[in-house]
Parts: sequence; structure tokens; C-alpha cells
Amino acid sequence: MHLHPRAPEEWTGDVENTISDLCNRSGNSDNNASEYFDQVAEESLNLLYQGDGQKLKGINTVLKLCRDARFFEEIIQNHQLMSAFARLFGESENLPTDMSFALGKLFLAFSLVENFKQILSSHRVGALALGVISLELKRALHRRPDPTLSSDDAMETNSQVDLPTRYYSFSKKQERILFLCLSILDNLADDMAVLRKMIKKSLISLLAPCLQQKSIDSILVTLSLLKKASIFEETATELSTNTNCSVISELTLLLNKPHIEIVEEVTATLFNLSFHQDCANLISAEIDHSMLGTLLQEPSVCTHTLQLMYHLSSRDEDRQKLFEAGILPDLLDLFQHIPSSQELGKGISGL
Repeated sequence: MHLHPRAPEEWTGDVENTISDLCNRSGNSDNNASEYFDQVAEESLNLLYQGDGQKLKGINTVLKLCRDARFFEEIIQNHQLMSAFARLFGESENLPTDMSFALGKLFLAFSLVENFKQILSSHRVGALALGVISLELKRALHRRPDPTLSSDDAMETNSQVDLPTRYYSFSKKQERILFLCLSILDNLADDMAVLRKMIKKSLISLLAPCLQQKSIDSILVTLSLLKKASIFEETATELSTNTNCSVISELTLLLNKPHIEIVEEVTATLFNLSFHQDCANLISAEIDHSMLGTLLQEPSVCTHTLQLMYHLSSRDEDRQKLFEAGILPDLLDLFQHIPSSQELGKGISGL
């Protein structure tokens, strides 16, 4: 039993200590602790079928138990409790934000442990998290009116505005919930079979709007999911055929972010997608070719940038754009000072 390597920082303090205690625990059972847990679990379960305030109290009571190694595993093994939590999570549209957030924290805590993921899958937690993300995106969706219209005209034509005029405005509470749900999915997506199921359930189209969040942590976990999904042909096909999916456009915009972790994830994802020719064409149409020269100066993204440029350079149009962007001196300089890296060597040799 071990902690998931991408555990969000705010959870590692409580959960990592709990899991460490759980792993080091002896096989002897604590009868008093077991009786206490049974009593608290029954009381919490009863609260989950009462009013919103009582439901939240029941969830928070169980969350506190998660900090104790004696109870952490017993909670997820309790089928009645987990079924009740899953049922509530599936009713997020009718729940207060605080309750959805508390449920998200609970499922995230369990998703950090590899041994618990199968149990979470049996309760459809991944599908439920996708549902919560879809709900929050609908709530955050706004339509940008045509500035040439009067307010009255804009109101009349609002329902006919095309998709590109849509934008998302997330509250801090929404971003916190999205971060939890995206983190749950990212943890579960380490299983390739589970990730394929997510992709079939429209994961990719949900991730594009999530890239418009302000939270760096939320953007990073969204990019982590996209990078994992980008190795599949189904993902590339959806991105190249679904005109309503703006993932590649959003990714190229993120290259301007002053956060190297974001740029690293974006360049790796674009490189994966560039193996698909139609995606490479979309990347070429969206990316600022002069930006690629700038990225060559960053050691942590240099290799993926070179490999991406190599894929793009198979087209005459891109070769011309790269030349006009003045990248040749950067390439020559890199060639003269190239480190001993086989991948880097292949990329620059190909170019």
C-alpha cells in the first residue's frame, strides 16, 4: 500500500501520515476502536439520510476518522457508507457547494491509495466525478455578447451565439471542487483501462474549459490528465474532428504562462499529439512558431520542443514559418553546445 505520487500538497500532510501508520500497523485488532468505529459509522450513515446540515455533519465526521490509520481502511471497506457517499456525490446538482466539496475531499483521500482504486471504481466514483465537472462547467459557462449590438439586441440573439463566443468564469469555490474532481480522475487514470473509459465518456471535451481556470494547481492536474490521454489514437481523432473542442488552441495559449511546470506539461502533450498528422496541422495553425525558439532556451522543455519542431517541419509551410521566425541561429547554437542526450540528438538531427 502506498501513496499516489501526484498527491496534492494539501492532502499529503494528513493522508501520508495515516497511510504510513496503516502500513506499519500490527495485525492485532483493537476491539475498543472497532466498536467505536461501528458506532460512529452507524450514526454518520443515519445523518446522511436527513437534512443538508446533518448530511454535511455526517460527511465531516467520517473525514475526521480518515486521519486515523485504525479507521481509514475500515471506512472504504464499509459498503453501506461508501454507497451512501456515492449516491450523494451523484446528486451534486441538488447539493450545497460545501457538501460537494466535502465529498470530493473524501473520495480524493481514498484515490491516493493504489489498493483502494478498485473499490472506488466499483462505486463509479470516476463517472460521478466527471458528472460533477460537467455540472460545474455548465454553471460557469457564460456567453460573450456581440459588442456591435445594443443590450436589447444582444439579449434577443444570445441563444444563437456560436461556441467560440463562449467563455467560462469560475468562482473560487468552483475551482476548488474542480481541482478535487480532476485530482480524483488523475489518480484513477493511472490505470489505462480506466482512462480509456473516461475518454469514451467525453473526458477530453470537459478538459478544454478546465484549462481556463485561474488556479495553477487546477491547470496542472488538467494538463496531467490531457498528457496521459494524448497517447491514445481516440484522443487525437477527437481533437482533430470535433470542431467544438478547443484543447489544442487552449494548450498553445498556455505556452505564454510564466510557469515552467505548465510549459513542460504542454510541450510534452503537444509532442504526443503531433504524431497524428491532423493534430500536427492544428498545432501548426495555432502555435506561434517564434515561441518555439524561446522554448529551446529552457533546458527542461528543450527536448520535447525539438521533437515537436521536427514533426512540424515535415510540411513545407511549417519549414517556411520556422525559418521566418529566425529559429535557425538558435538551432545552430544548440547544435554546437549539444549535451550528450540521445533523444535531443535525434530531435536536432531530424530538424
